[in-house]
Amino acid sequence: MRRNTGFFGLPGTTAQMAGGAICVALIAMPSLALAQDGPFPGWYEMREIPSFEGIWQRDGIAFDPPPVGPGPVRNTIVSRQIWVGDATNPILQPHTAEIVRENGENDFAGNRPYTPTQLCRPSGVPNVMNILGKVQILQTPEMVTILYERDQVSRHIYLNQEHPADLTPSYFGHSIGHYEGDQLVVETIGFNDKTPTDRFGTPHGEKLQVVERYRIVEEWKALEVHITVTDPDYFTTPWTAFATYTRTDDEWEQFICAENNRQATAGLYPIPQDETPDF
Repeated sequence: MRRNTGFFGLPGTTAQMAGGAICVALIAMPSLALAQDGPFPGWYEMREIPSFEGIWQRDGIAFDPPPVGPGPVRNTIVSRQIWVGDATNPILQPHTAEIVRENGENDFAGNRPYTPTQLCRPSGVPNVMNILGKVQILQTPEMVTILYERDQVSRHIYLNQEHPADLTPSYFGHSIGHYEGDQLVVETIGFNDKTPTDRFGTPHGEKLQVVERYRIVEEWKALEVHITVTDPDYFTTPWTAFATYTRTDDEWEQFICAENNRQATAGLYPIPQDETPDF
């Protein structure tokens, strides 16, 4: 929709002041953008930007598979206590499948490998979407920020930008995004290889690329994320998965892993500690 900040039938200086005030207000609104190729100054273009703002709760700790096509590693045991990933999933390169198999055998034997959350380390993308707890989404015209309740971790998604030419590998990589209709599309690259891809410890390398598509479903009661994962060094093909969040009004809490590292079965998680004096 295009409109002109015209005089609205007001006389003289009053019309100019009214038009100027309206222009300032429009520029300040995040859903509007001044068109660079308009026929005259003051021309602006209305944009429909979907809102994902609010607090959302993740209740699952494993990805849901797509209706068709290559999907994520799934648990071969019906249990939320024992995690034995399907190492025969054809998305896995042989060396990747071997790590999934070893992790499953150890977990089944009671020697379960610790997850990043248990070790108070970043979970990385896409595995961060398998953390129980709340997330909060904030939107501005330049950036979408996702805050995670656990350890107060944050991700920054830069809108309408390109990835820098030189990226230092990091836990959460570098994310850029744009809107497509009612969806927020996020592309992330620049990962290190220090995080698993999922709950089964499936590894990835620095060539990992993750595309997330966020959209509101169930009449604003749920947030669905469609995830596409690509890494030719660890997977035979790109694969897709889903993660769903529900809207919540629960209070945002402060959860610091390093101060709450007790296991339900007694004992402590082996959280790395710096014993070097800082004075």
